[in-house]
Order: sequence, then structure tokens, then C-alpha cells
Amino acid sequence: MLFTVMGGFMAGAGVITVFVGTVAIAGVLTVVLMSATNFAFNSDFRWLLLVPAVIWLVGLVLHVTNHRDTSVLAGNTSAQRNL
Repeated sequence: MLFTVMGGFMAGAGVITVFVGTVAIAGVLTVVLMSATNFAFNSDFRWLLLVPAVIWLVGLVLHVTNHRDTSVLAGNTSAQRNL
């Protein structure tokens, strides 16, 4: 399991380095995988290590909601953005 956490972190760091804009994939590979592995270990710190995953998820939801609201306020539709 330790190598799963290390591998997830290395994969996430690689994704961040190569594709800075892919926040969702990097977050899943690093924070969520580390938190899930600590729950699998039944670690004493599992609830504490869940905090970064929850913060990441809230930030992602706020980013998507803000992006959607900005597009609607500007009067852009998905078809107009793709042009």
C-alpha cells in the first residue's frame, strides 16, 4: 500500500509538471489516492488526511461553478466558446 501512495503522488506530481491545467486529474492522483489509502490502512490520521481531499473537492466545485456563472453572465454559450 505504501508504494500505491508513493506511485500516486509521483504520478500526480508528473501530471502537474506536464499539464499544469489538469487540476482534476492531479488532485485525484495525489490527494484523493493518499486519503483513500489511509482509510484502507485504517490509519490513526485518516480523518486528518481527509481534510486536504475535501478542500480540493470544494475548490474544484467552486472553480467549475464560477466558470459556468461567468460564461452565463457574459452571454456565451458552449457553441460560441468553441468558435
